[in-house]
This record gives sequence, C-alpha cells and structure tokens, in this order.
Amino acid sequence: APLAGVAWTKGGKPWLPVSDPTPPGALARALLSLGAWNALRMDGGGSAQLWGKGVLRSPYQGSPRPVVSALALYLE
Repeated sequence: APLAGVAWTKGGKPWLPVSDPTPPGALARALLSLGAWNALRMDGGGSAQLWGKGVLRSPYQGSPRPVVSALALYLE
C-alpha cells in the first residue's frame, strides 16, 4: 500500500514523503539512505495523500477517501 510519513534531517529540514505502494521497511530504508535522521510513519492506502501548492498527490489508484487526521504545515 502507499505510505505517508514525516521525516527530518539532523539539521531540522522536514520531509513529507508519500510513497508508491511499498512495504514499510522499504520506505524506512529509502529515507535512511537519503539522509533522514528520524521519521514517523503516518498512514497508508487511500489515506496516504499529500496536498501541496493546490495539487493533491496520491499514489492510490482508487478514489480519494475522507481523511480524519492530518498534519498541516505552513511555511513562509
């Protein structure tokens, strides 16, 4: 299933990954190889969505479903 997460570098740079369908361990290994210092897995399947700059990004093949929890960041 697609996965969503939050990761950050030692310097504090945030990442908000949404993966193609993949096992959780594969996403963790990919983030570590890219330099993530720590990460949290959020949700998977149809709930793994990212809204940025007015565009919904979701690797889920079905219709988007309601999401009951979210992480919102406002960057200036």
